[in-house]
Amino acid sequence: MHRKPFLAREEIRSSHKLQLVHSDVCGPMQTESFGGARYFVTFTDDYSRCCAVYFMKQKLEVLEKFKEFEAAATNEAGRSIGILRTDNGGEYLSTEFQDYLKAKGIKQELTVPYSLQQNGVAERMNRTLVESARSMIAQARLSKMYWAEAISTAVYVRNRMPTIAIKGNTTPYERWYERKPNVSHLRVFGCMAFPHVPDSKRQKLDKKAERLRFVGYCRTSKGYRLFDEIKRKMVTRRDVEFNENDFGDKDEMMTTKSQDQTTEDVKEETVEFEEEKVGEEVSTEPRTSGRTRKAPVRYGYDEYAETASPVHPARHGAYNACEIEEPSSMSEAKENQHSKEWMAAADSEYNSLMENKTWRLVQLPPGRTAIGCRWVFRAKHDSDGRVNRFKARLVAKRYALGLELIV
Repeated sequence: MHRKPFLAREEIRSSHKLQLVHSDVCGPMQTESFGGARYFVTFTDDYSRCCAVYFMKQKLEVLEKFKEFEAAATNEAGRSIGILRTDNGGEYLSTEFQDYLKAKGIKQELTVPYSLQQNGVAERMNRTLVESARSMIAQARLSKMYWAEAISTAVYVRNRMPTIAIKGNTTPYERWYERKPNVSHLRVFGCMAFPHVPDSKRQKLDKKAERLRFVGYCRTSKGYRLFDEIKRKMVTRRDVEFNENDFGDKDEMMTTKSQDQTTEDVKEETVEFEEEKVGEEVSTEPRTSGRTRKAPVRYGYDEYAETASPVHPARHGAYNACEIEEPSSMSEAKENQHSKEWMAAADSEYNSLMENKTWRLVQLPPGRTAIGCRWVFRAKHDSDGRVNRFKARLVAKRYALGLELIV
């Protein structure tokens, strides 16, 4: 007996905002965030695909975060939440959570046990955010304790990017607000930022700018979130210049320890779905130097409350973004919980290589050694987050050839 196939990707069925909201918890993360978070929970509006993320220290905080999301979202949309779709995590099935949904008249849709694909939108969202955060942290060569800031930024950017789930190459932001988002203020995560020091806080010969690290966008004011690695605290600044090619020295970044008692936790932010647009002009003061300088970035953009506080991520099943594992070798594939699927994919790849006569046996030239090969395994998903294919590829280790590669 085999499991029945899941339905193919469906189009968005909601006809208006908050008709259906997808939610999932991710975690625990291996490293605490600056605020002590180890879990995060996402709420994704099915109609617009706008996502809001909240960080938690424990999974039991999910109800509290849902109340925050509900208050902000319903105030912005002018309507109440109709359906909340989740998996069977204990945090969603608690008596307190169930009673609250009943009191609010919100219908809860649960996935069938061992069928997390039914909550594919939320599962895929968390996977996308974790993968994005991982790449952002690696690009900036930062420690893992920046994960909450990276995920917060990933949500902010993703809400302003087109998605195939919405027809017409439209962004979630545009679907929600019915106007295109302003993206001119976006900057490379983790780069060095130089905020202006006000005259009142410096003397004649003091530097006019600090050297801080850009870690995201503030939700409660028109400013950039910057981390002071010397004073070890988060600050919000408006007049900032960036060097998007400078990510600081490796030693400087690795000294950022989450257990440092002098580190100031990231304060939890009030969720606001949108702030007024600041239509300020970028002004520059007269300069005596003939050198051309770029004016500092003036923060003026519309807000969507994608994020709240630096809290923590919770843990769910095999298809959760934090849980899903793609084997890095054949031995790992054989021990994986989806070993049958991985082995079937490997057999298919091998048969294809043999049928197409991809290689031929030859005698090695004197002094030459054969390079090795390795298996690459990937789980492919559709736009709703359902795993629709297990893929395996046998590839040559071309990097082993170094400069001797002959094409």
